[in-house]
Amino acid sequence: MRRMVGSALEGIAQRENVVVVYPDGYEGHFNDCRRVASFSARKLNIDDVGFSKRIIERLAAEKKIDPERVYAMGVSNGGHMALRLALEAPELVKGVAAIAANLPAPDNMDCKVAPSPSRFIEFVEGTKDPINPYGGGQVTLFGFGNRGNVLSAQESAQWFAHRLGLAATEPQTLGKEVSGISAHQQDWRSANGHVRLVTIEGGGHTVPQASYRSMRILGATFQSDSVLESMWQLLAENNH
Repeated sequence: MRRMVGSALEGIAQRENVVVVYPDGYEGHFNDCRRVASFSARKLNIDDVGFSKRIIERLAAEKKIDPERVYAMGVSNGGHMALRLALEAPELVKGVAAIAANLPAPDNMDCKVAPSPSRFIEFVEGTKDPINPYGGGQVTLFGFGNRGNVLSAQESAQWFAHRLGLAATEPQTLGKEVSGISAHQQDWRSANGHVRLVTIEGGGHTVPQASYRSMRILGATFQSDSVLESMWQLLAENNH
């Protein structure tokens, strides 16, 4: 994770006086909300919400972080873990960003959803993601390791917008980067929160950033740090 996003996020951290943490999941996975997922963290019901809480408590004690300004970002399974925190423990995280991870479909949802989720949510999804289908459906690792069904990217964002009572705004084009891949965003917002869906047209199961190169089998990457920069601005927009 640090190789993928460190150069961008740690630059933001230095500039904005933020602490960045890269937790390790049990045997390489986090216990997210997907009922069908078969990796060991899920089978053993590892308490990753409790794990996250302890990390926050330790950083508050040792680094004097503000526990009211904690955000979770993740990619794929990590994105699903961030969504679990938003759904199940919004008191721990003010906002989350999920990259290449849509909400589980109702038949695959196994989280105890709080009455109101975290108030700042961003989804970043590629339309040609070979693992997490942009239009919804079954998640597999190229036909293996069934993770169950997920909603579409649009439905995932709209679910949070509806729960938070947010109104849609006009979509915006973010432009094209050097390889010709384009990106656009749609926002739902009010005084109660902000939800954003960033769609990477032609993007794969990758993180939009300038320096890291993912395996080709995962698809194309939007080679710009602009999405990560705008992600931070959304999550922290009510900090001041």
